[in-house]
Amino acid sequence: MMNIKILSVITVIALAVTTAAFAKDENTTTAPKEKQWVEGFDQVEFHHDVNFSASARDFRGTSRGYMTAAWWAPGQMKKNLVSWKTAAVPEKVQTTFSFIASTSVLPSELTRGPSAKLTVNGKDAVTFTLGYQRDFNWKAGDYELKCLCKRPDFPYFGAHRQTDLTGVSGVYQLTVPADAVEAGKPALIAVELLPDERWNNGWFMVKERRDVLKQSMESLQGEIEALRSDVAVLNQQTHMLATRAYPELTNSSNFKHQVIYTDGYRHLHPADRRAPGLGPRVPSPWAPILRPDGGERPMGTKTPETPETRAGTGW
Repeated sequence: MMNIKILSVITVIALAVTTAAFAKDENTTTAPKEKQWVEGFDQVEFHHDVNFSASARDFRGTSRGYMTAAWWAPGQMKKNLVSWKTAAVPEKVQTTFSFIASTSVLPSELTRGPSAKLTVNGKDAVTFTLGYQRDFNWKAGDYELKCLCKRPDFPYFGAHRQTDLTGVSGVYQLTVPADAVEAGKPALIAVELLPDERWNNGWFMVKERRDVLKQSMESLQGEIEALRSDVAVLNQQTHMLATRAYPELTNSSNFKHQVIYTDGYRHLHPADRRAPGLGPRVPSPWAPILRPDGGERPMGTKTPETPETRAGTGW
């Protein structure tokens, strides 16, 4: 009888625990999301054809990019912008869009770049600055834009790099409130450059990458290739600096221009003489010199002056 009571109590406790666990799981699965992450690029809506939509390098390698107009002045166009659609938004909750973009490299004379206005579905969101070489974030009300700088760039990385279309690249994370999106539909993001009297060469480029939120072997290989290219540039710059810092090791004046024999029209340099086995041998200036007619003329004999020698065509 005692065993039956104990078994009954254990059964009741087990049922209570199971019911509580099931209720907890049910509440967890049915609880609405507070925030969601969505791919920030799916297809371009409008862009200027400055780079003919060609592939450009970023921290993940090379990919096609769509950009604003470069080398522009306020009087040339009313709006200098690029716009694109995101992936479809699953639910109407606070959403963070992630996309990869590049911006122009600032010239050394500027410490702060031009500004750009970002809108979501036609509504002003945030105003941010181009050309930052570090992580930065901008916030305006319920909107926030974070820039995670992955590949900084500087003017001295190449000739006139401020006009190159590689630029400063990184991941941009745009957080918008729930009332700015609609479930099941993409959002329309636009970036418009604001006029800057100091410098009219700023630009913004969104990259055609739809896998920002996930890592793959392809994306990792692209990052490795980008790092390899940057290391090659770094080695080149190190060599350039070394030639300035240690000129005695790379002094070109060690190679002097010398002439070891001349007869007024023909001459011989030390570098012109070649060792056996390295190709056609140049006659030694200490050996008799063959004339075109097959005869020999001892060294030191002056070349006879003829109309051909005066014209530079004779021996």
